[in-house]
Amino acid sequence: MVLIVLGENASGKTTFANFIVSQYGFSVFDIGDYVRTYYSVMHNSNESLHEFAKRSVQSGLIKEITLRAVFDSKAIDDRIVFSGV
Repeated sequence: MVLIVLGENASGKTTFANFIVSQYGFSVFDIGDYVRTYYSVMHNSNESLHEFAKRSVQSGLIKEITLRAVFDSKAIDDRIVFSGV
């Protein structure tokens, strides 16, 4: 099972991820830094980070961003939580 947790700043993403880790033993990958890196290179000139993240989910780009976080971590497990922007 893979969970991807997205939301506004201070919406409880990390708190939820920490809960899932403590209760169910998931691994967590914070993809926020990856989303911000892609944003700095790929966003439209008038697009906010939140709008870019939403567009990334809708277009499927979030899959590429998430996979980059997993491969860079080299800590692949069968129960993972992704938390970020």
